[in-house]
Amino acid sequence: VMGSLEGAVDERPLSRVRIAEPFWIGTLEVTNAQFAKFNAAHDSRVESKNTYQFGIHGYPMNQPEQPVVRVSWNEATAFCRWLSEKTGRQFSLPTEAQWEYACRAGSITAFSWGDDPANADAYAWHGANSNGTYQKVGIKKPNAWGLYDMHGNVAEWTLDCWHDSYRR
Repeated sequence: VMGSLEGAVDERPLSRVRIAEPFWIGTLEVTNAQFAKFNAAHDSRVESKNTYQFGIHGYPMNQPEQPVVRVSWNEATAFCRWLSEKTGRQFSLPTEAQWEYACRAGSITAFSWGDDPANADAYAWHGANSNGTYQKVGIKKPNAWGLYDMHGNVAEWTLDCWHDSYRR
């Protein structure tokens, strides 16, 4: 079941969807180091929103272990095509349904860790705990399926286009 009864309007109504085939999804967000193998000229241009030059764990902005940002949907799909050619395996962005299924990790709660947003600090980087910048991937607790940063840090692209209802 996708969506939320209490979330934003574009998360309603709750809708039953079917994932047609099994799929794999990355354990971590794509990092600057990984993306640089595809496009060495890409600069995530991460800027801290505070006066410090370093993230809360003491490493400078735009580090290899931080998630790549400022990548368009076209660049993200080109990265997937390149990775497919390099490895001989098929890679693509997940559909929104696949991403939400992986994020929920079998839960039926508002978040993969439960319904209480007060527990977010253990699982997600967000405005109140990120020191105003992106953080190294994989530091917070994973969801029940071992996937990190499914809530917070950066937003992820999906294969399908956004629309205002799951019923399209």
